Amino acid sequence: MTLRRLQWVGLPLGAAMFALAHLSGYSIALAECGPARSAFGIDHTLWEGAALAAAAIVVVLAEAASIAVLRGARTAEARFIAIGATTANVLFFTICILDLAGELALKACRGA
Repeated sequence: MTLRRLQWVGLPLGAAMFALAHLSGYSIALAECGPARSAFGIDHTLWEGAALAAAAIVVVLAEAASIAVLRGARTAEARFIAIGATTANVLFFTICILDLAGELALKACRGA
């Protein structure tokens, strides 16, 4: 894969995976707290943990792609995009880990 294509993998992939995992986690929490829990036996901790762990792994791969672009960048534009992607992916990885820790530590359904 060329560096030009890798930069467009490294830039939006981390953000997209975190957003997908976070939105699916919200949906899983809604399903567990609703009537679907008794019908399907949804385990919030298992599904949310799997979604966020998968997202963290993909964010690490996106980080590797952005570092590869950063090391091989020849133009200022490619270097600028790679620096932004590298910084953003570190932040998205941190958010994924914190979100995962919060989901594993807290209960999804609580009464008022």
